[in-house]
Amino acid sequence: MIGRIALIALVLGGCSYDFDSLHPSNGQDASVDGGGSFDPRQTVLPGATCNPVSGRGCGSSNYCLGRIESSGMFSSLTCHASFGMRSLGEPCSLATDCAPGFVCWVDPAFAGSSTCEQPCFDDSDCSGGLCETGGRYAIPYGRATLYRCL
Repeated sequence: MIGRIALIALVLGGCSYDFDSLHPSNGQDASVDGGGSFDPRQTVLPGATCNPVSGRGCGSSNYCLGRIESSGMFSSLTCHASFGMRSLGEPCSLATDCAPGFVCWVDPAFAGSSTCEQPCFDDSDCSGGLCETGGRYAIPYGRATLYRCL
């Protein structure tokens, strides 16, 4: 038995794997081994089908649309072929009310009010605007935090 273990260790000892080159879209972290850099735009959360910032997980004819509840949790985050036309700050009740690139976000302070918001991880995700990296619009997203563009 010890001979088999030694043989396996000898064979595997010469192998190396580049885990940082893996970027799964199946809800797993892109850097599950704890090393390397983590890009939240490459991550699709478990239970979701797409990433709300990058659209990762949706085909070229679909858009990632979502709804964020006042609890700070996604009630939906899925790919859709059809979508609404509402944009930044406009009222919504369903994820499909908002245009591509926006999510229907329930205001954490006023649970009865929801508006289309552009999600972001940092300023680079906001076309010409700033990512509000503080305040009440902040929810955990894997090892990152999802905010909204101002």
